[in-house]
Amino acid sequence: MNHPFRSCVRIGLVFLIILLVVLLGHMGRDERGTGASDTPLPQVGDSIRLQPRVQLHPLPQCVQPALDGKLYACTEDPGRTIAWLVPPVAGAHAAFLLFHEAEQRMHLAYFAGHEGASACGIALAALDAGGEQWSTPHIESAESGRSAQNPVLFLASSGAMVLLHTSQKAGQLGVNQKSSRVQRLQRDERMKHWSAPTIVIAEGKGAFLRGPPVRWSETLLMVPVYYTPAGEFDGSGQMSAMLWSHDDCRTFEPSPSSIPGTHDAVGVQPSVTCAGQRCTALMRSRVPGDDGRMFVMRAMSNDSGRHWSAAKPTILPNSNSGIASLLVTPVNPRDAYASHNSTPVLVVAFNGCHGYARTPLVVAASLDDGATFPHMRTIVPASMDGEFSYPSLAFDGARIHLAFTWDRVTIAHTTFTLDW
Repeated sequence: MNHPFRSCVRIGLVFLIILLVVLLGHMGRDERGTGASDTPLPQVGDSIRLQPRVQLHPLPQCVQPALDGKLYACTEDPGRTIAWLVPPVAGAHAAFLLFHEAEQRMHLAYFAGHEGASACGIALAALDAGGEQWSTPHIESAESGRSAQNPVLFLASSGAMVLLHTSQKAGQLGVNQKSSRVQRLQRDERMKHWSAPTIVIAEGKGAFLRGPPVRWSETLLMVPVYYTPAGEFDGSGQMSAMLWSHDDCRTFEPSPSSIPGTHDAVGVQPSVTCAGQRCTALMRSRVPGDDGRMFVMRAMSNDSGRHWSAAKPTILPNSNSGIASLLVTPVNPRDAYASHNSTPVLVVAFNGCHGYARTPLVVAASLDDGATFPHMRTIVPASMDGEFSYPSLAFDGARIHLAFTWDRVTIAHTTFTLDW
């Protein structure tokens, strides 16, 4: 039990500290001059394209969701912003980001609803340049009796936005992935309306998408794909490959470019980045090694993705969970990487554990195509209980944007720079 005298001493000390803080605050204002801001100057340049023009509301803890779509400044993690989208229905997963240069707008797609459930649909939202709030997501593609999943956005050679997504029979979670087909929608750029979905890859092989396409020319797209012909939980036949399209994914060449060493689910969900003809494919693994651990897998190509080296483990741990990769060229002289003669930086987002948990969520940076990752930062700590997974990365010319599943409740969106 506390002695009353000790309590009085503590109260007196608290009042004394408060008085000192107030006096020091007045002294600081006198030295700076009336009207000067107490907020330090930002450490990022004014060239940030999607940085809101207004003062963001501070958020003391960037792990406490506010499901309002507003961007908040992370006061405990300077240089980072965060937002949580307004969920239109229960359930959210598999975010995909696309920065539309002409519109100066960030677009986001994800599947809204419960994975594998009937009428689980693809939701879309957008963040305008200079905006401080995401639009409320709206469901654009859904079908009774089927589950729409894994959306991918890209720009057609005409500049129109295209949405690809998988669609599988509703029912048994994972098992029905073998019934997956790929559907395509295109936006009317004048009316901003989307077309009805058309099937571009039929059922039969369990074709699935996740990573963004790579455009080689106006008439050639490389599309990362993986196959689950017996369902998610049966690894036989699962492998990764590149599909090739000459008409913005309306049709595909008959022979995909497979990645050796990915068969039987060793490497799935490829995320591909390219610099010139040299490409790096990073993949999720569903198969533990001899020591029981799983790692992000890596394969290389020197001929624009037509042929690949055998997939090998990287140093990055993997928990049978999705990853994302992005190639960024430093543009800010203050970036820690600017001294490397503007060498493109490979940024990877992943769940940094060897078990089956989908936390922590980590970003890592490499200057050698993923051979090493000397720099890592945590987005969501391991102490958070839940699922914080399936990241997507995009670059608006100054800031890196990361969207990810927030415990299947909503999609979270955070931004940072290379010098964060």
